[in-house]
Amino acid sequence: MDFCLKDNNYLQFKDIIYKQIFGMPMGNPLSPTIADLVMDHLLDECLTGCNAKPNFIVKYVDDIFAVMDKYKVADLLLILNGFHSKLQFTVENENNSSISFLDVKIHRMDTQLSFDWFQKPTASGRLINFRSNQAKHIIFNTASNLINKVFTLSDERFHHSNIIKVTKILSDNGFPPAIIRGLILQQQCRRAKQQSEDNNKGYFKSIVYVPKLAESFKQVVTKNIQDVRLAFKSNQTIRHLFTKLKTKIDRDKRTDVIYKINCKGKPDETCNLCYIGTTKQFLRQRLSNHKSDIKNNNLAKTALAAHSIDKGHFPDFDGVKVLQTEKHTSKRYTLETLHILNNKNNMNRKQDTQCISSIPSDLDSEIGDVDGDDQAECMCLGNENEEDSSSLANVSESDWDSENEVLLSEIEAKKIKNNTVWTKKTDSVTIISRIL
Repeated sequence: MDFCLKDNNYLQFKDIIYKQIFGMPMGNPLSPTIADLVMDHLLDECLTGCNAKPNFIVKYVDDIFAVMDKYKVADLLLILNGFHSKLQFTVENENNSSISFLDVKIHRMDTQLSFDWFQKPTASGRLINFRSNQAKHIIFNTASNLINKVFTLSDERFHHSNIIKVTKILSDNGFPPAIIRGLILQQQCRRAKQQSEDNNKGYFKSIVYVPKLAESFKQVVTKNIQDVRLAFKSNQTIRHLFTKLKTKIDRDKRTDVIYKINCKGKPDETCNLCYIGTTKQFLRQRLSNHKSDIKNNNLAKTALAAHSIDKGHFPDFDGVKVLQTEKHTSKRYTLETLHILNNKNNMNRKQDTQCISSIPSDLDSEIGDVDGDDQAECMCLGNENEEDSSSLANVSESDWDSENEVLLSEIEAKKIKNNTVWTKKTDSVTIISRIL
């Protein structure tokens, strides 16, 4: 570390070797990183417990933008300049409710901010000349990047004035007027197209690809729900190829689970019903709640409590089975409903399945039958923006494994056709502080 930061800071000028004794040298790859770390440390030390702390602060290398009360500016500047004698800041207050930060001019209008492209008065406006001995695509890309930068940094109400500025800059660098107009128009069209695509983007959902079924399912969904775009994925991921090395979590300590409790009936009466539920807390805590509901005769709490109290039956709490694990709340409730629908001998109430609506009637004719040789799978829409969106799994009896989060046991593909998931204003001032 000492060698990288201190011992190799040498330079040679007119056959004389000099050593830099303070700071990081320009051109050293480590210099930007060290400068960033120093600024982070400076702000952490100065702002911790500071009475002049800004309402909002952001930095880019050694440039700081902050929003704070006017009477606190002098106090904050004194604190920052007291950190180190060689790290001194200056302050630029807003002028006519506007201030520049990097390449942006920030305008304060009541409770909103608007942005405009900013150039320093000393900016030369020099770009690669149109007649420069360079490849044409480089010349055109340089101009296009400037136009795109101006449009991106400025609000739409400033575009007209900025087009005039850009036209002058490109003209001063030898670009013909026709080419300038063409490049500006090209960028405007690209931005309009991008904005249109963003407005009509909708949202993506993922389904596991099932031969002869996925394509038809996608067509029906696309036709009936315009804002949804389906993408196919495989449920055979790399993690299925490796042995599970993590220590298995005890059943009672598992969270975010869908569970099944069978009813043992009573000594002189058997019962084949089961209760399917879900919880985000420890399973043992949820079972304790069930036991408390039954003990306190709380009929309205759950269907399990109502059944046990009315019939005098005993739930098999010791034999509770974890059907699946799902961290995302909405997905977990949907999967719970699918399990309820798949278990005909359940005691769950009707409202437990209200989040499921039936598939459009034309799906029945458009999807068609799935061959018996195809592995039966169940589809559940998953959000692509959430991590681990595992929403589909193999469902044959031989593949049942709660640790692998298999969805349902023995679901025929035709069942997919019948049930699927559609499932102050403040007296503030903006300041800019710059390290010297």
